[in-house]
Amino acid sequence: MASLFRRKCRVNLSIGALMAAILLKSATTGLAAEFATATVKVDTTQRFQTIEGFGVNFNGVYYRQAQKRLLDLLIDDLGASIVRFDPFGQSDWEIQNDDGDPHHINWSVFDDRFSTAAFEASWAAMRAFNQRGIRVLLNVSGTVPAWMLDDKGKPLVPGTCRKEPNPVHLFTNRPSHLRSDMYAEFAETVVALASYARNKAKVRFEWFGPLNETNCYPIEGPRVDPDEAPRLMKEVLTALDREGLADVNVVFADQAGAGSDYFSPIFSEPDLMKRVARFTLHQYGQLAEGYADHFKRIGASAFRDVPIWISEYGDLNDKDRSAANEWTSFCIKGTQRILDLLGMGATAGLWWDAFDNYHDHDKQMTFYGLVANENHVYAPKKRFYAQRQLYRFVRPGAQRVASTSDNADLTVQTFVHKGRVTVVGVANNAMTVEVPLGRRLLSGQWNLTVTTPSRNGERADKQLRRDDEAFRITLDEPSVFTLSQR
Repeated sequence: MASLFRRKCRVNLSIGALMAAILLKSATTGLAAEFATATVKVDTTQRFQTIEGFGVNFNGVYYRQAQKRLLDLLIDDLGASIVRFDPFGQSDWEIQNDDGDPHHINWSVFDDRFSTAAFEASWAAMRAFNQRGIRVLLNVSGTVPAWMLDDKGKPLVPGTCRKEPNPVHLFTNRPSHLRSDMYAEFAETVVALASYARNKAKVRFEWFGPLNETNCYPIEGPRVDPDEAPRLMKEVLTALDREGLADVNVVFADQAGAGSDYFSPIFSEPDLMKRVARFTLHQYGQLAEGYADHFKRIGASAFRDVPIWISEYGDLNDKDRSAANEWTSFCIKGTQRILDLLGMGATAGLWWDAFDNYHDHDKQMTFYGLVANENHVYAPKKRFYAQRQLYRFVRPGAQRVASTSDNADLTVQTFVHKGRVTVVGVANNAMTVEVPLGRRLLSGQWNLTVTTPSRNGERADKQLRRDDEAFRITLDEPSVFTLSQR
């Protein structure tokens, strides 16, 4: 999760500077030639990964019927098809050890915990997603019970979010490292949640994420270093099997940033890897070389066919709620991040967060949401429309094809689905974009949709021209745009 520990420096872009960019176009019409130019080359014969879908992270503890409007926005308007669902925001529900036997779930304890108001709200939210046919990744996050922790972590691991070797928890002042003799207890507590969800709450989920940003302890999850993770994951799988959940596939490792390598240690565990259904990464910063290294590392392994999801992405500068920051950080940078990672081979992207809400393990109200929440009145933000340029037009089953831009200020990816081509781009500045597709692809009807500082996902077909061989798109503002074949 995007916590206060990982906030980036504030973006101090004035409204005046933003308006200067917006007004780059001359007041006189017909001067598109004065804009910067870019050429997008598309080769539909070079095909890459199949897209599994896009969606959001969802905090379920505040769900109520008033959120039906929110779900309608996310599913019907945005086009979300996957939800990563956190039912509690912490993993500390087993405040005291249930019975001292990690191989036996004392349901008198867990039934009571998982039927409290917060969990009941979450189960209702999951049922609502189930009813709408949305695929669910059930995950856990946050600190675990203090009795599972110690302060005996190894020296600082390169790439961790922490700057101290093993800091105490900010709110509890307790250690953050998961004790090695508590791996079975940890597995018991998280698998009890999964078992209750399926068998007692009667909700459906396709994937289970037992770890979250264990390299970004202590707020996001307990400290578990890369070489410790395989043994812990074995305990989780053993507990799943024992509880009759052998069909549940897990995702791994919901790692924060690119610096840590949780993948190489698990590659040496082929029996464990049989149950790893997706590799998961989180991305909020500038795209580092390390992300490409992870894709290469996975691609060179025996597990190259395991899809890679970006299970959290977006931006962390949520306290600056200005229009300038909304555009530059959340619309432009956020969309560039997922397009770049799709270009590396990711098959799904899940925005953090679905809506503005209080996050318990941050102990504060957060504003990462695609949808604003004012006393349970829900309204899309501009970042909602920027992501809709991708989510609504690139549907599950689409296949990424080769495309390149010759202008560093234009990020672009292209997809083919059921014979139709879709180009999604982010233009940092006003520009004229040439898309030479050839006569065969140019045939038929095409639409241009744009989100800009002044427009929210609007049709802009008047800005689209074509001759016998190419499209010309005139973007008179910085834009997130979609060129789609109907």
